[in-house]
Amino acid sequence: GEQRLRFNKKQSLNIGVRDLSQSKSYWSVSGQLNWLRKEIPGAYIQIESNKDSIKKNINDNVNNFDSSHDLVDANEEVSTAPSNDGYLKITSSSANRLIEANTDKTHDDIYDYNLGNASLVIPDTKYVQEGEHTATVEWNLTNAPQ
Repeated sequence: GEQRLRFNKKQSLNIGVRDLSQSKSYWSVSGQLNWLRKEIPGAYIQIESNKDSIKKNINDNVNNFDSSHDLVDANEEVSTAPSNDGYLKITSSSANRLIEANTDKTHDDIYDYNLGNASLVIPDTKYVQEGEHTATVEWNLTNAPQ
């Protein structure tokens, strides 16, 4: 049957994008799971996707970072990719878009995407081969016209 293995993290798991362009540019971040040894068929990484997942980092680089007051609402400048169930998948079959800039807003901030409680999802464990399985996630930041 299905098995979900939660990532073991001590604090948070985040992606940061610095866009100080002062423009209405379009960019997106995607991720793809790359198996280095013994692929697990159909397995994918599941991350959270909701309006609170993306914040602006307003730390002044002088004071120590404190997420309780340095991360503020992103004002819809950046959003997560569409999701029906509040989660996004990172698969090995193709690069999956995770976040994107809103071209109706001017960008001049550092954006922080909290991946939340990420998990490796194995749809059917009967296909998992014995031994060690190793994979990486390839992140891609694309800054190109739509």
